[in-house]
Amino acid sequence: MAKYSIIKAEYDNETGISNITISSKWGTFSATAKVNEVDWDIRSEFTGLEFAEFKAYIKLLKAKARAYKERANGIYEAVAVLDTKYKQMESFSFTFMQKDSLLMVAKNLEKKSKETYDAVEVLRTFYPDYCKEMLETKRAIAEKYHKD
Repeated sequence: MAKYSIIKAEYDNETGISNITISSKWGTFSATAKVNEVDWDIRSEFTGLEFAEFKAYIKLLKAKARAYKERANGIYEAVAVLDTKYKQMESFSFTFMQKDSLLMVAKNLEKKSKETYDAVEVLRTFYPDYCKEMLETKRAIAEKYHKD
C-alpha cells in the first residue's frame, strides 16, 4: 500500500462528475468519475469521489512500479560501466561481492516492480465489480429507505 494525501476533491451534483487529486512521493495523480445515467437517482459525492480515488490510486501504483523498474535499470547500467572501467584499470578491481550486492538490489527492485504491476492489474480487474457492488448496495439502501 502506498501512502498518499488527497490534495483536491471536487464533486458537481449537477453533472455528476467527481474529480480528485492525490499526492505521494511517487508523484501527483488526478482521476475523474462520472455518474452513469441509470445511477443518477443514487448519485452522491462520497461514492463519486471514492470511485475517482480508486482510479487515481491505480495511477499512483503504476508510477511506483515504473520507478522501481527505472532504479533497477540504473543499477544494471552502473554495474556494466563499473565492470568495464575497473577491467581497464589494473590497480583497482570491482570485486565480485560488490557487483553481486548491486545486482541483488537490482533484482529486488525488479521483483517489487513486478509485484506492484501485478497489484495494478488486480485492482483494474476488480474495479468494475467494486463499482457494481457499491452501487447495488446503495440502490438497496435507497429502496429500503423509500419504502419505509
